Amino acid sequence: MKYLFIISLVIIGMASCKSKKAVEGDSDMSKEVSSADNKDSLFASYEKTACFGMCPIFKLTVYKSGLAYYEGMKNVDKIGLYEGRIAADELNKLMNSAEQINYFGMEAVYDGKVTDLPSTIYVINNGERKQVIDRYQGPRELDGLSAQFNEMISNTTWKKVTESERY
Repeated sequence: MKYLFIISLVIIGMASCKSKKAVEGDSDMSKEVSSADNKDSLFASYEKTACFGMCPIFKLTVYKSGLAYYEGMKNVDKIGLYEGRIAADELNKLMNSAEQINYFGMEAVYDGKVTDLPSTIYVINNGERKQVIDRYQGPRELDGLSAQFNEMISNTTWKKVTESERY
């Protein structure tokens, strides 16, 4: 079980790197990105993983420009890939909250021997990318970040897109 968990973390890490490279490379979307060097980078992501029940499975990915993607996979209202924009003040609010709860000083993994619980995977980038996986008994302060991410999802106008339209 321990090896399966480590392998899962490696796969998630590799997938995250691939996404970032795709954004940083030349693409049509990079023309729309408003950053000094015409490259957008990951600001934050928020992911809920599967459980043995009816847990929502989705991922929110937000870039520093405010460009956001929501991918609903199972047990959510929006299934598929969606694109939206998140205001800079919402991004600043999230970063301030992360700093207030000492997110960047938290452990990387909060887990236990319970196997049927979903994980919540947080990634926030303040110049250094910090990932926290909360599956069991993580700090209560993470509940506030979850609420902010869920509010972003609820308050954003989403447009359905195909994978080829991403980036």
